[in-house]
Amino acid sequence: MRALTYVLALVATPLLYGLAFPPWRLAALAWIALAPWLVALRLASTTTRAVLIAGVTTLAASAVVAGWLPATPPDTVPPFALVWLVTVAPAVVLFTLCYRAAAARRDASIAFVAAAAWTGAEFARVELGVGVPFALLGYSQVPFPALVQIADVTGVYGIRPNSFTTPDFLLGSPSLSDGGWACLVNGQIIWNGSRSAAVRSGCGACSTSSA
Repeated sequence: MRALTYVLALVATPLLYGLAFPPWRLAALAWIALAPWLVALRLASTTTRAVLIAGVTTLAASAVVAGWLPATPPDTVPPFALVWLVTVAPAVVLFTLCYRAAAARRDASIAFVAAAAWTGAEFARVELGVGVPFALLGYSQVPFPALVQIADVTGVYGIRPNSFTTPDFLLGSPSLSDGGWACLVNGQIIWNGSRSAAVRSGCGACSTSSA
């Protein structure tokens, strides 16, 4: 299970993330692209391994997003990996540390913590860092005009929680290993540690972490 999750994080997430951007514009994929990656970060046995997974995955995703850019002579721009290391890597490390800390709580709040942590990390990367807003996930949602209207107030960062929280929630925010569940009832998250309680509650839209 863990090995399969790592493979999906390193292969499926970059591919789906890249396809959500031009020229393919399959924006709906952004709602599920990050799910394997988020699970892999939670299941990683050590924080160091989680950071390595996060780094390789986001580097690959950045490469897929930038794949349509015309080739440039190697002596005119820094190597792509070096640009990523300076502009994106610090935010990725920051998010990974925050997300791992939140995952240790094993409750339904992790989905919202994930959205807030990533939004904060990207805001810091662009507004407080080197100022490169490359491949922000919110930009992938441009084909959905109704969704991106919030950008008038929050900028692209306000679009982030919408598409970022959903995949993690659908996979069972609290944990994939403790048999817990989380579901939406009238817009509110309900969490309990046992599946039987979820069945008794009559929730029709539940996400379970075990069969």
